[in-house]
Amino acid sequence: MCNAPAWDTKIAVFDACGGNLIACNDDTCGLVSEVSFTPVCGTTYSIAIGSYGATGFGSGTVTISQLGKCGGGNNCPADLNLDGQVNAADLATLLDAWGTAGADLNGDGSTNAADLATLLDAWGTCP
Repeated sequence: MCNAPAWDTKIAVFDACGGNLIACNDDTCGLVSEVSFTPVCGTTYSIAIGSYGATGFGSGTVTISQLGKCGGGNNCPADLNLDGQVNAADLATLLDAWGTAGADLNGDGSTNAADLATLLDAWGTCP
C-alpha cells in the first residue's frame, strides 16, 4: 500500500478467513504498510486492511502482484509443490484448486479436467 494513502495503515494476511496469521505489517513506508509472503499454490488467503487508530481512515489503492506461477516451471509445470516429482501431493493441490485459477496448468483460466490430464501425463519424477 506504499502508493500513499493519507492515513496510518495496518495489513495482515491469513491462510483462510479467520485462519492462521501468515504475515502482518504496520509502517513500512512512513505510516503506510506493506507485506510480502510466499503463497502455497491452490491456497486461499484473506487479507485484512485497516487503520492504526479508530479515527484514521480513508481511501487507498491495494496492489497485489504475483511473482512466478504455480508449478515447477517449464520443465515440470505439473509439480505444483516443487518437490521434483508429480505425485499424489500435486494431485491433491490440483483437486483443491478445482474450478479456480489456482492450479491452471494449461493457461485456460480454470483448474479443470484438462489440467488433471496434464498432471497425470506428467506423473513421476521431473526431468
